[in-house]
Amino acid sequence: MMRTIVLAIVLLLPASASAGQGWYLLEPPFRTNVDRAAPLHMWNHVNSFDTAKDCQVSLMERGTRAAQDSRDPSQQFRRAAIEAAVEGRCVASDDP
Repeated sequence: MMRTIVLAIVLLLPASASAGQGWYLLEPPFRTNVDRAAPLHMWNHVNSFDTAKDCQVSLMERGTRAAQDSRDPSQQFRRAAIEAAVEGRCVASDDP
């Protein structure tokens, strides 16, 4: 009887928001300026992750790294790269 109740409760609980779902780290497109208005399907796919937390950690690390290290001598390009990294987003793989 107790197993039946536990099984029923487990089956009735909603699935975790991240169950079976991956995460994409996206950055807005840029050349010398960041295009924040671009639709997400035009954003650059930087990486994929199993969890939202892993994606968020990578997003923060990219922003920090971009601010510290840019190999392109163009200041305008460097500012755009930093801005794109900071403006990046983690998006669920099943997000329409």
